[in-house]
Amino acid sequence: MFCVIVVVCQRTFAFPPHTAHSLPLLPFSSSLPGLTSGDSHKRILGGEPCDDNYAKHYVKLKATRLIEALNKMESQECGGSLIHEKWVLTAEHCTSYGSTITAILGAHPGGTPKPEEVQIPEENIRRNVIKSVPHDIMLLKLPKAYPQFTTIQLPPSTCQTPVLKENVRIAGWSYTEGGRKPEKLQCSKSGDLQVTECFPTEDAQTKIQMRFCAAAPGKMDACHGDSGGSLMNKDGLLYGVTSRASKIESKVPINFMDVCKYREWIMEEINEDNSLNSE
Repeated sequence: MFCVIVVVCQRTFAFPPHTAHSLPLLPFSSSLPGLTSGDSHKRILGGEPCDDNYAKHYVKLKATRLIEALNKMESQECGGSLIHEKWVLTAEHCTSYGSTITAILGAHPGGTPKPEEVQIPEENIRRNVIKSVPHDIMLLKLPKAYPQFTTIQLPPSTCQTPVLKENVRIAGWSYTEGGRKPEKLQCSKSGDLQVTECFPTEDAQTKIQMRFCAAAPGKMDACHGDSGGSLMNKDGLLYGVTSRASKIESKVPINFMDVCKYREWIMEEINEDNSLNSE
């Protein structure tokens, strides 16, 4: 979801000092870890309903897990992109080990084919771990192929990171004014969002993630629940996975995992699965 910098509602979060400029877009239903001091999160929606024929690849994700110490279930919602009839690309922080993940295919625009809920077993989760550090990008293998749903095309193998000031669009299904969820998937308005320089950060893990940034100062931003969603170029190709955004009223650009930098890994996972199934 995309948010204009206007104070309408207030949600209180707090984060340790090293996350002072950016945070994963996690909408856990329980309190976030590492709470130290209050922080006001005040924004309203700044996008528009996606056209029914745009971003049909979008996948709703819901992860749940049991918090044994509290004896209650915890859940979080994210987005994802159907990049193959059996594979969804999303952000790694959208789940944690042991979570139960449900993917809703065909959620946008709904109708025909009828949306389907698919359970993703833990063994079907593919994380990209480099030098013991999980990068914030993840593949989910569906239990079977779903050719009836629309996929989004990856950029070519020779692709490069989008250039500065290039116009891009993002899609998300997070909160709007007053913490309400919209009925339709939301897209950034054409021409609002441009690739920009990333904000310097002290977060060591963020520095090694292969990301790029985009912003639309004073117009829109990504909010909690938009993690894992797609960033598309003017040709509708998937160039980014929504990762992190500002927690200071949209003053910091949104961070996206750079699909071009991870494309080789993505294709290796898909091709390996295809090879195993053909044996």
